[in-house]
Amino acid sequence: MKHILFICFCTIICANSSAAPQATKKRSSAHTDSADAGAQSARSAVNRLYTSAKQIISQKTSETIKADQLTRLVSSIWDIDKIASYILFPYWQSFSSAQKTQFANLLTQNVVRTFQRVSKKYLGSLDIVKVAPVQNKTNAYDIHCKVINAEDGRTVDVRFQIASGRVRNLFVEKLDLVDAKRREYISLMRQNRNSIPAFLKAIESQVSKKGAVSKPASGPKT
Repeated sequence: MKHILFICFCTIICANSSAAPQATKKRSSAHTDSADAGAQSARSAVNRLYTSAKQIISQKTSETIKADQLTRLVSSIWDIDKIASYILFPYWQSFSSAQKTQFANLLTQNVVRTFQRVSKKYLGSLDIVKVAPVQNKTNAYDIHCKVINAEDGRTVDVRFQIASGRVRNLFVEKLDLVDAKRREYISLMRQNRNSIPAFLKAIESQVSKKGAVSKPASGPKT
């Protein structure tokens, strides 16, 4: 009788032990599927941005029309809200809703102008060489690319940082463009003695001197 009970006990233990890895495997599989979907979404965002920008820039139409189309493209793919809040941290919380919208519009115009300025150089060809998750950030990926400089044929390293399917940052060679813009605007804020109206007026002056581009229809959510 003791032997029978012992055998039954061992059978139960073995059954429970074999069941546990199966449950873990299912969870791991679901996590992998989610990661794969996120990586694919990030890759698609970069391809869409690059392909659409190339088509817009190559059109035989006015720069104003191109700017309008690029503005819609940037507004749909770039996470301007998050970028704006990062660039102006810790001042961002002091901005009113209207001021946040105004700054986001100016920032969008700046991004569009950058596209127009560098398009002849960097819209030759793009090859995605690696997609890697960003540490400590949910659903965020670094898209490492090789871009051919259309002017001299040189290969340039470009990295897009995509979070939840939208562009959060752009690195050309080793230059962090969002961080560079943050340093520029924080310096400009200090030059204007932390006055938000004076700061926004200074940026508007910069934009008008460089030539106006289409303004986005809406700004960031508060």
